[in-house]
Amino acid sequence: MVYHRDEFFTLIADKIAVRDYIKLTMGEEYLIPLLGVFNKPEDIDFDRLPEAFVMKCNHDSGSAIVCDDKKTLNRKYINQHFHQRLKRNPYYT
Repeated sequence: MVYHRDEFFTLIADKIAVRDYIKLTMGEEYLIPLLGVFNKPEDIDFDRLPEAFVMKCNHDSGSAIVCDDKKTLNRKYINQHFHQRLKRNPYYT
């Protein structure tokens, strides 16, 4: 598996790109609503997000933050968390 290269694996590993594939093959009704895509944590407009949501990096696993109540969200922690996660390349791990 380490040496098996398949473009399909790249597609399905990308949380944004796979949405187009799901839409074409299964239908848009199978997609969870996408609230936003941001290049850096400072770009997140928390005021536009609902009271509860999940945020995660596109390129890794395990970076998700589940927010049950936006009023209690520590925005400084969010910025630090995602800056750290965005520096990681999961290929090396």
